[in-house]
Amino acid sequence: MISFLPVLSIMGTIFLLSHTPGDQLPSSLAGLDKISHIIAYTVLGLTGLFGARKNFRAP
Repeated sequence: MISFLPVLSIMGTIFLLSHTPGDQLPSSLAGLDKISHIIAYTVLGLTGLFGARKNFRAP
């Protein structure tokens, strides 16, 4: 269970940032939001794999 703490923390961060009104976020360069989404969900996927690696080992 403790191996899923990084996943939960990334999910919580994404949740909090997604509920922040757009006018309270700093304006960014064009396309930077797409890159930040790719990075955030890649990190979420990798931490998910890290958390699940003990549950899916080959016999």
